[in-house]
Amino acid sequence: MKLFGREIKAVTFDMDGTLYNSGRLFIRLLPDIIKNRRFIISYYRIREELRRENFKGDIRKEVLKRLSLKLNIDETECEYKTDETIYRLFASKIDRRLLFKGVTEFIAMLKKNDVKLGIISDFPVDEKLLRLGLYFEPFRAVINTEDIGALKPATEPFLKASELLETEPKYILHIGDREKSDVLGAKRSGFISARIKRFGKSESQADIVFRSYTELI
Repeated sequence: MKLFGREIKAVTFDMDGTLYNSGRLFIRLLPDIIKNRRFIISYYRIREELRRENFKGDIRKEVLKRLSLKLNIDETECEYKTDETIYRLFASKIDRRLLFKGVTEFIAMLKKNDVKLGIISDFPVDEKLLRLGLYFEPFRAVINTEDIGALKPATEPFLKASELLETEPKYILHIGDREKSDVLGAKRSGFISARIKRFGKSESQADIVFRSYTELI
């Protein structure tokens, strides 16, 4: 399939902020975020530390260790709060109404053209896909970078997706919303990179920049 003049045999998607509107999700979560703000802010800051350090290994274990030290609470409590506030709570507020316009039509177009599909996310995706109505789409590669032991923009998650999709990186388009994780990771791995950037200036190192999936249909 040709897209923007490029031969595409597979497409991988980031999840949060790429398939659905994470800004609207934030509004839904605002009371819970305010209630748990110290824990949530600390959690995400530590994850970004690991990303900057290019940490390789057991990401979840390392986050819990650093959270425990930072917040002076034991790792068992950190694990419980992570499961409840980062994973279960966030996923529980997601539904199909958050999907970006044109996503399902774009996926249908890809399937019609026999383009393979994948997900590369820094967080678990199964429940989110289920709540978005995308669980039964034929995603041949579903990558949670925690399981790989390397957060984006490390090449490991992208190359694992390439392996599972049985497609050379140069024929895979990766769509994401973050410049320093999705775009950089895709380019480092030899993927074609696309960034969804709904607001602001469109400057990006991505090969393709778009504001709506309707532009891709």
